[in-house]
Formats: sequence, structure tokens, C-alpha cells
Amino acid sequence: GGAAYRQTDYTVDGWEDDLLGRAALDARWQISEGVVLTERADAYFGNNTTLQSVTALTAQIMGSLSGRLSFDYRRQADPGADRRKVDTTTRASLVYGF
Repeated sequence: GGAAYRQTDYTVDGWEDDLLGRAALDARWQISEGVVLTERADAYFGNNTTLQSVTALTAQIMGSLSGRLSFDYRRQADPGADRRKVDTTTRASLVYGF
């Protein structure tokens, strides 16, 4: 945690500068051999509070090849006109480690 500075360039409304507080978490849990659950979360507290989280489950398929399922979550307190406060993305991917 600590202090953060954010500068946003909006396509219509110009610039916005914010001095924020920041908290973060980066966790990894080895569930079993070849299976890992990870979580990375960030929170920025200020005029436009933002919460971000990426949760992923990675399982080794064979050798250096793994499969991954992940879920991304992002929430902004004030995203601007005609925009949703919450965005999510779900992914299924292959990962090659080298």
C-alpha cells in the first residue's frame, strides 16, 4: 500500500489528475503439483476509486504447456457518461513456459 498519482487523458473532457491511496495483493497458492491459483488485486482510493482483480487457475498439461482459466474484474466509481461501472473478462488460454 501507499500513495499513487493518476493522470487520465479523456478523449472529450481533457485531463484529470488525482492523488490516490493504493492497496495491492499478489497471492499464489500451489493447490497440487502442476496446479496453481493466483490472485492479483489493486485498489486505488480517491475521487474515482478503482478496483481491479485478476484471478487465474493454471494447470500443467504436459512439459512446459499449461492451460489457464482467468477472470478479470474492474470497477470504477465514476467511469464517465454512458459507461458501465463494472467490466469483466473471462479467458481460456494455453501458456507455454520457457
